[in-house]
Amino acid sequence: MELFNVFVNLKQVDLQMNRITTLSGRLVLRSFEILPLFTNQLGHIDLCGWDVPSVKKMFFTVNFLTTLPKCINNWTSVSHLDLSYNEFTNFSIESVAGMNNLESIDLECNKLTEIMLNSVHFPPKLKEIRISRNYLTSLDLSFIPVRSLQVSVEYNLISIPYDIKNAPMLSSLRLQKSKISEIDLAAFCDHSNLSELILDGNKIRYVVNTSKRNCSIYGSLTGIQLSDNMLTTVNVELFNVFASLRQLDIQMNKITTLSGRLAHRSLEHLDLSILEQLPAFIVELSIHSSDRLKRISVPKAMNVIHIIESGLRRIDIFEGSSLTKLDVYDCDMTRLPRSIRNAPNLTYFRIDKCKLSNIDLATFCDYPYLRDLHLNGNKIRYVVNTSKRNCSIYSSVTLLNLGNNMLTTVNMELFNAFTKLKALSLYNNKIVSITGQLALDSLSNLLMGGNRLEHLDLCGWYVPSMESVLLSLNRFTKIPECLNHWKSVSSLMLNHNQFTSFSIDKLAGMSNLTNLYLQCNKLTE
Repeated sequence: MELFNVFVNLKQVDLQMNRITTLSGRLVLRSFEILPLFTNQLGHIDLCGWDVPSVKKMFFTVNFLTTLPKCINNWTSVSHLDLSYNEFTNFSIESVAGMNNLESIDLECNKLTEIMLNSVHFPPKLKEIRISRNYLTSLDLSFIPVRSLQVSVEYNLISIPYDIKNAPMLSSLRLQKSKISEIDLAAFCDHSNLSELILDGNKIRYVVNTSKRNCSIYGSLTGIQLSDNMLTTVNVELFNVFASLRQLDIQMNKITTLSGRLAHRSLEHLDLSILEQLPAFIVELSIHSSDRLKRISVPKAMNVIHIIESGLRRIDIFEGSSLTKLDVYDCDMTRLPRSIRNAPNLTYFRIDKCKLSNIDLATFCDYPYLRDLHLNGNKIRYVVNTSKRNCSIYSSVTLLNLGNNMLTTVNMELFNAFTKLKALSLYNNKIVSITGQLALDSLSNLLMGGNRLEHLDLCGWYVPSMESVLLSLNRFTKIPECLNHWKSVSSLMLNHNQFTSFSIDKLAGMSNLTNLYLQCNKLTE
């Protein structure tokens, strides 16, 4: 490492994805901030004698470490320490207690069978510790001397730790994909900082609350996730005591009966598969992994809809809809919903990874608030705009994503009407030809990688705000014509093409270019 000491302003050395087994020498750099060493073959690291007082982040992910790097406890400037995907079998928080600025530590995917967290010797600023995907069967939280701590322990525990009551400073608790069979919410009674309780993917058959007093958690908890368990009957009145509750997720259970009455002014998001069960005040709906869902009628009061991984073919939106966000991913829809015109307040629209075959942008003409339009991963073969008038969407949309479709030819003048457009993605289609001249003051990001382009003429294009251009994974053998005139571009990606030679003179006019990617071509000179 002493090799790098002469570079007095060096902030980062990226040594990831090599086959490093040994680090020798001592790094002495006051400017150094980030040390990425992930995906190597390190079994031991000695950091004693290193002088890097400004280092903030250390990544040792995917190595063979069984013990902490020697002297790491002296690195008081580090805020993030990543030790995931190693070979640790045990860990003590006391071993990093001297790291006074440590805020997060990641020990995910090791072989931990024991971990010691209850100690007076504790990193004073620690906010998060990830110990998921290990072999832990118990967790002692009897003494955690920090104000708030987020602990992620999914894919470990077989039960709620009895001494969880002794960790009242917890702010978030994840116990996912374990084997928990029952929950008594009284166990969390005195957790006045706990805002998030995530218990997805267990074996929970029933939930109770045996507490007879006014618990402090009633005012702090904002979200309970109980999805993908084995609940069959739920009395929703159980949750009425949680005055700040905003999200209750009980999807993907075996629920046949909902009893009681839910009374919550703060609740905004409730995940259920049967819309008829939704109270009138619910304004956000999320449905996941429902192959049987073919059609949905959206209540007028609903603001946000998420439908992820379904058999959805039809959406009915009623006139006067309050919908502002429609998010559909992985469905069987073959065309845009006709009733979408009844949701003029949309700001975000996504139908990704479905079966749309063609798009007429005139469908979105009267959407004065729509900013993000995502149509990624469909079967779209062509895009047109049949509107003959000045659409309100022209001055609202800032992002248009048409990536991962089946486009072969695109006339870029189609997009000139969208005067506020900042990002346009045509990534990973089958485009062989680009026609027309793009003229957009606002456009800053253009993604045309992953296509079949051999030639591209940019002469006559006017894109004075362009910053990033992605042309990777095409068939270019020479620089696109007139690209040299794009003076505002800072990042240009030409990797994974067919270049055999390259001269920097071809880009000499790009006065703001700072990042140029040419790897994985066929360059010989």
